[in-house]
Amino acid sequence: MRNLTDEEAMEEQPLVIKKDKTFGQIKKSNPYRNQLMLSEWMLEKPPDFEENWIMVFCPIGKRCLVISSHGQTKAYGRNGNIFKSFPSYLPGGNKKDLYQHRGNSVIDCIYVETEKCFYILDLLSWNDACFQDSSVDLRFYWLSSRITEEYSKLNTTNRLNPYKFNLLERHLCDNKSIESSLMNFSDTSKVSFFRHN
Repeated sequence: MRNLTDEEAMEEQPLVIKKDKTFGQIKKSNPYRNQLMLSEWMLEKPPDFEENWIMVFCPIGKRCLVISSHGQTKAYGRNGNIFKSFPSYLPGGNKKDLYQHRGNSVIDCIYVETEKCFYILDLLSWNDACFQDSSVDLRFYWLSSRITEEYSKLNTTNRLNPYKFNLLERHLCDNKSIESSLMNFSDTSKVSFFRHN
C-alpha cells in the first residue's frame, strides 16, 4: 500500500536528514521515493482470472507519480526526484484556470518522451478526494468519468497543458477479450493486470 498524503502536507514536511554512522555520510529521506506500486510477475493464472482481473496494455516509458497542486504539476520518478515541472489541466495543475487551481491530484503514470504524453495507469487522489483505499473498479470508473465529462482537454496540448494525459484502455480477462486485444497489441507495450478488489 502506498503511504502518500496530499502534497500540501508533504510540502510542510522537510526532507529528513540522517547521518550514516558507518560512512559519515548524510542521507536525505524523500517523501516521494518508493511510492509507486511495483509490478509482480504473474507466474500462473489465478483461479478467478476471468471474473476478477482487468488487463491493461502499457506503453514502454518512464514510470512516475504526477502531482498537481497549488497551480503547478510535477512529475516524480521512482527515486522521488522531480524530472518535470509544468502547468496542466489536472485539478490544481495551473494558476490561470481558477476552477482547476482549487484542488490537488496524485496519479500514477507512464511518461513516453517521444509522444510528450503521460499515460494514466492508476489514481491515488483527484481534486482533494483520496482513492488510496478504494477498489480498482471505483478508481478506474472515477478516472474515466472525470476525464470524459470534465477534463477532456487533458489529451490536448497548449501552453496551459504542454503534455498530453491519456487514460490507458482496460480490457476484460476472458479468452475472447484477450484474443481481440492481442490483435492490436504493439511490441512497444507491456501488459499489466489489476485485481478488482
